[in-house]
Amino acid sequence: MEHLVFATGKVTDATYKLLTLLLYDLERAREFSHVVIICEGKVPGVHENKLKEMGLGVLQIRKPLATLMLVKPRLACFKEPENYDRVAHRIRRHVREAARKIREEDVCTGVLDLAQILEQELTRCGCTDDTLGRKIRQAIGMNLLSDLEAKAAFRVNAPRVKIAHPRNHRTRRNAIVSRVQEIFDDCLAVLFVLG
Repeated sequence: MEHLVFATGKVTDATYKLLTLLLYDLERAREFSHVVIICEGKVPGVHENKLKEMGLGVLQIRKPLATLMLVKPRLACFKEPENYDRVAHRIRRHVREAARKIREEDVCTGVLDLAQILEQELTRCGCTDDTLGRKIRQAIGMNLLSDLEAKAAFRVNAPRVKIAHPRNHRTRRNAIVSRVQEIFDDCLAVLFVLG
């Protein structure tokens, strides 16, 4: 996953104001990124907790000791539902784990996990074809999905195709990371219908 990295040196009140503006600009531009700041020396626990609340990662450079990741970053702009009550209980834990991967680890891996969950749910509903795209077409033929729901399912399947046949990293980033919120919401909508 790509990170936006900022070398701040020490964390001060001015640093918080700058980082708040940065996060606001990312939100406005819908730029899905993990933001990490690099600090020299010790970071007090109060500052560490405040940066964690903001969703920023903190990388501490300690001389002569090894560099230390104090706080892992969360994906800026990514919004999850308040709860997952509408997701079927049998897959709720898996959907939450995929959302956690998107938010805190690798966006592409989390999105692919969501596609895998969708494929398993279509299989559970009686779709027997071998690929997700074919299972979606079969679900349309079985009247499991409306046209609108099928379009959403195909948008969830698109990243799998992009990763299987990548041109370069930029193509993959544009196809998956920049559209992660849409893919996540579409997958949840289809899972609500199938559940």
